[in-house]
Amino acid sequence: MKKIFPLLMVAILIALNSYSQEKKGLDSASMNKDTNYIYVKADPLTEFPGGEKTWYKFLSKNIKAETPAKNGAPVGKYSVTVYFVINPDGTISDVNAENNPGYGTAEEAIRVIRKSPKWNPGIMKDQNIKLYRKLNIIFQLEDR
Repeated sequence: MKKIFPLLMVAILIALNSYSQEKKGLDSASMNKDTNYIYVKADPLTEFPGGEKTWYKFLSKNIKAETPAKNGAPVGKYSVTVYFVINPDGTISDVNAENNPGYGTAEEAIRVIRKSPKWNPGIMKDQNIKLYRKLNIIFQLEDR
């Protein structure tokens, strides 16, 4: 019988780093005109209400770790990289998988991110901004 381990903690700790790029010379007037720009860095960095520990708890509670096993996956690790946007109002949008190892893993990773409640938005120059985030979710199946 296969034993299922969602390896969320390790993957999330690695993946929740922000990628530091930002628009150069951006002032408040420019920000107001460019509402479609998606940042990858903010100050303070956007976070899930309650912090990382609460985010991990949300993911662990809501992800269906048995998905690959139910879809016939052999023993192994299945890593999905998901990217998404946190909007100025804290909602999640533009959720996509960068890769798809199969067995329903990408679809499940996207589903759980879309289910996320509102985040605390990113802020730059005293304005809420759109912020890009990236996350790795690893499904692991082992023989007992």
